[in-house]
Amino acid sequence: MNVDPLSPGQADLAETPRAQHARAIVPDLANRFHLTAKEACEVAREYGLRLARAG
Repeated sequence: MNVDPLSPGQADLAETPRAQHARAIVPDLANRFHLTAKEACEVAREYGLRLARAG
């Protein structure tokens, strides 16, 4: 099985309880990890896909 490593943003989302995630996750990721809005959206999307595959 080939598992891609988590990006720092994905790792942060995975380690933070969902109730503690910022309401506006994309701007939060963009500010904290110096990402563009597009990159932050990709991080959130990939994280969501990982959750769906795991569940």
